[in-house]
Amino acid sequence: MEIVFRPITHTCGAPNADRIPARQPPVAAADAISVTANPAIGSPMKRTAGAYQWPQELIHRASVRVNRVKRVGALLGQSPKLFLVPKTDGNTAVDSLVQELFDAAEEEGVQVLHFSHYATIKYQFPIQEISSVMQVLRDRQGQTSIRTLIWDIDSQYTGQMMDLKRLWLKVN
Repeated sequence: MEIVFRPITHTCGAPNADRIPARQPPVAAADAISVTANPAIGSPMKRTAGAYQWPQELIHRASVRVNRVKRVGALLGQSPKLFLVPKTDGNTAVDSLVQELFDAAEEEGVQVLHFSHYATIKYQFPIQEISSVMQVLRDRQGQTSIRTLIWDIDSQYTGQMMDLKRLWLKVN
């Protein structure tokens, strides 16, 4: 699986502020996108739904349900397909959620997945979460229908992400 990191810049550079991506264009080649199920006004999920002109009420109800049951949800009638992942605290391993996301994507035959979860990082770099995502990717290497993962990363953390990537590549 090819992993492409895509830095996303923001209109406000201050950490811990309401940072809005200056530009987070859709990935034309993606046949699915995964977003964090955050139904708040102005959230990355809401902006993504707006960019694709998806029905806001449907996305809102689905995200509330995903967070209530703490399981990955899918809206397959959208184009591209939409996978909603429950909100996390940033400080825990997310192995099971990532496994569930990739299982759902593979079941749908996804080949290019736009992984948008870290496009906006409000507080500190979620090293434990990202490390657990990378562990799942390593475990699934060569065993997935997903050919390309487009991974959005908040541009203020690009250096830390590349450090983790180098460390991950050494282990592999």
